Amino acid sequence: MLKNLRGIFQIATLSEKHALIKEVFKGKLAYENGVFRTAFINPVFESNIMKINEKGLLVIEKPPQIFGGVPPCTQGRDRTGTVSH
Repeated sequence: MLKNLRGIFQIATLSEKHALIKEVFKGKLAYENGVFRTAFINPVFESNIMKINEKGLLVIEKPPQIFGGVPPCTQGRDRTGTVSH
């Protein structure tokens, strides 16, 4: 396990920092009003979630649920995503 993630991040190149963030948050990390938000955090960091939430640094948001588990239809596509004519 990584012991000094902060140190690794500080010396990483910009592309390495992006890769690290994408791996931890699967590329979906937003910042608003002083708080980071994400729908996913890598399971390796699950033990830190409570501590991070208590400090108000990160909010884990659940992705929206699809009604009944079936994707909605849109104009030109049926519920399976097939283009209809």
